[in-house]
Amino acid sequence: MSNNRGRLFVISGPSGSGKSSVCRLVSENTGVPCSVSATTRPPRPGEEDGVHYLFLSPEEFAARAADGWFYEHAEVYGHRYGTPGEPIQNALNEGKCLLLDIDVQGGKSVKEKCRGAILIFMAASDDEELRRRLQKRGTESKREMELRLSKADEEGERRRYYDYVVVNDDLDKAVEEVMRIVESEKNNG
Repeated sequence: MSNNRGRLFVISGPSGSGKSSVCRLVSENTGVPCSVSATTRPPRPGEEDGVHYLFLSPEEFAARAADGWFYEHAEVYGHRYGTPGEPIQNALNEGKCLLLDIDVQGGKSVKEKCRGAILIFMAASDDEELRRRLQKRGTESKREMELRLSKADEEGERRRYYDYVVVNDDLDKAVEEVMRIVESEKNNG
């Protein structure tokens, strides 16, 4: 086992901010893997179990949470989300870096557990851009979309607790900026 501790890079932001796309592209370009979160929400078209999320029933999720299986977990938009703990502990113990694509609540929990975690808040240029992205995605009902948009203001207020804020008004530029942060921070700590 290495004496060097790895680094966690948490990418959070409101629905429609592009955090999942940025996380995936940063991982592809840097080789830093993304953790796979678990959720009780149903898969969206094109999502695969074990690749995009671990899709669990509410009962499975509750049992795993009770067993301490999650590094962090929270209820978001009526569904439960959580990050399995074993991949995080393995990466940290082996001195490796790991990207976490999680909600703002989860980011706070990770920072409390791992002081060396680097939190990156992904923001859209404005509320109308968030609305446009969610509409284009077309995976939420009108009610769910309005809930996500109303929550975006609250999540935006929490950006002050993050180490970096990246405005994603151009995907390529946002990916480059996050890659610079990862390269700069991964050996510090």
